[in-house]
Amino acid sequence: MIHVITEMLNSDSRLQVVDSARNGKEGIEKVISFDPDVVTLDMEMPVMDGTEFLKNIMNVHPVPVVMLSAYTKEGARETIEALKLGAVDFVAKPSGSISLTIRDMKKELIEKIVLASGIKRERLQSAPQCELYPQAYIPSNQTTRVVTICSSTGGPRALCAILSALPKNLNACILIIQHMPGEFTSLLAERLDRLSPLEVTEARGGEPIHKGKVYVAPGGKHLEVTDEGKITLTDKPKKHSVRPSCEVTLKSLAFFGERLLAIILTGMGRDGSGGLCSVKERNGRVIVEDRSTSVIFGMPKAAIKTGYVDKIVPLHDIAKEVVDFAR
Repeated sequence: MIHVITEMLNSDSRLQVVDSARNGKEGIEKVISFDPDVVTLDMEMPVMDGTEFLKNIMNVHPVPVVMLSAYTKEGARETIEALKLGAVDFVAKPSGSISLTIRDMKKELIEKIVLASGIKRERLQSAPQCELYPQAYIPSNQTTRVVTICSSTGGPRALCAILSALPKNLNACILIIQHMPGEFTSLLAERLDRLSPLEVTEARGGEPIHKGKVYVAPGGKHLEVTDEGKITLTDKPKKHSVRPSCEVTLKSLAFFGERLLAIILTGMGRDGSGGLCSVKERNGRVIVEDRSTSVIFGMPKAAIKTGYVDKIVPLHDIAKEVVDFAR
């Protein structure tokens, strides 16, 4: 595996593999010695596994880490934990832990490594935090509002910060569109549910949306909401090379008008920006994460360029914006 990955990365003129390690303990020593721009990390290693490696390296020598994750339930669980610990992104291996079909993911892995090389290291050390809102004032005559959060690279940590700060009696439902494969989104929903006062589940087709609930779009499915307020999951073609796509979701939600808040968080690409026109035409509100806290400023930047953004705020203020909107 080390030979195959080294050969694969060195074939791109932008990359040079400076060294490799066969376990996490050796990996820490070599990261400190060579100070690479990016580390690729397999979670399954002897002596010290990927989880322990991340815990240690983020304390002694923070570095952008892109994981190679097994496409299994256990592999997905380890990946979600690793993203919490500071890994910036992952690529799901096409099959088991040792497979030459890893060559199939060459393009995605190289693209994510190049992006990771531009990430500022100070954003990797401590988990982001939002101000806590244990209670929220809800006017008795107010109708439920809808918040859609779109995120990609760096999104899981940002989502943890936002959802853990929101009050249980929030007068809004939240739809999360995080770019991830299917097995990973269900476990992301489980982690967010443990952290948040709100109930968080992976969305199911046909279920109605309710205030105080958070729905995570399943990987590999577009999430839309009908005029009757029910979730539909579809296999429509990918948008901006992703499925689920925030753009697809936002266009389906535009009918909520001023009761809709669209939030674009950290991530590469421009997903979401194409749906903002529909949101603003019906008087919805749009917020994007500020460059100062975004791991990757691609999606927020693309949204800002549309001219439809109402406010640009750092991550630690986004929970407050959600609470204020729900009031």
